[in-house]
Amino acid sequence: MGDCFVQLSKTDSAIYYYGRSMKSNPDDYYTLSKLSKIYLVNDRYNDLINSTNRFIQSDSSNQTINQYNGIGYSMNREYDKTIYRLNKLFLQGDSSFVTNYYLGASYFSTGDYINAYERLSDAFRMDSTNQNLYYFLGKSAIYSGYRQKGIRILTNGINRMIPKDSVLFNYYINICHGYGSIFNNQDVIFNKTEEIKYQKLCYKCNPDFKLALYNIAEIYDTSLKNPEEALNYYQLFLATRPKVKANAPKNPQSASYYTAVENRILEIKAEMGTKKKFK
Repeated sequence: MGDCFVQLSKTDSAIYYYGRSMKSNPDDYYTLSKLSKIYLVNDRYNDLINSTNRFIQSDSSNQTINQYNGIGYSMNREYDKTIYRLNKLFLQGDSSFVTNYYLGASYFSTGDYINAYERLSDAFRMDSTNQNLYYFLGKSAIYSGYRQKGIRILTNGINRMIPKDSVLFNYYINICHGYGSIFNNQDVIFNKTEEIKYQKLCYKCNPDFKLALYNIAEIYDTSLKNPEEALNYYQLFLATRPKVKANAPKNPQSASYYTAVENRILEIKAEMGTKKKFK
């Protein structure tokens, strides 16, 4: 019944039937491990600690229940109790990722960076995909005297968190397309301002995407009616025109952009000059 309610995502009912099962057979660690998982996932750390403590009083040798007990204390920020519980497992030969990770994290939280570094290093060798582990291990390494290694670990952790520019560019350019395809006169200033922001981010990620400068200028020119900024970005775009080498193949599309911009710069300057005369 408990298993069925878990499948139905009815946590309270699952806890009730697992509890009845435990009353019938208090030595059933398999059911208690299921109950412990529910408590852990639902942040019921006191229930997790109490239920596993009762079991440990009659059977202190079960690795899984001791691990859940230690994790419960760790999540409850009772790190000394976590260390006591999980270090016993470690000394008994438990070299699992779970024991090394939570024991190392608890040493880390109490400022014992040397022991933290040793346990977290073992955890890292088993699983290097845990993002928190990069931070815990990197800082522990630095404070334990392994500064270059700590720097390298923390740097790798940052690189895992921040997407590469090529990935970010794909996101940014499609956001630009999104804002550029919204035709709502009430929000035109907001939409076009946001499009400019993401065009700038595109250019930052990929400086070869010179068309971003043209796009920004064109938005200022035709949508936001800001000739000063339009002129500024048209000129920045024009400055990216490659020098044509002798006998080099011509790119008609590129040339047409630059020619159009040259003409538009002259028009804007003329328009701005005319406005000044009538002021």
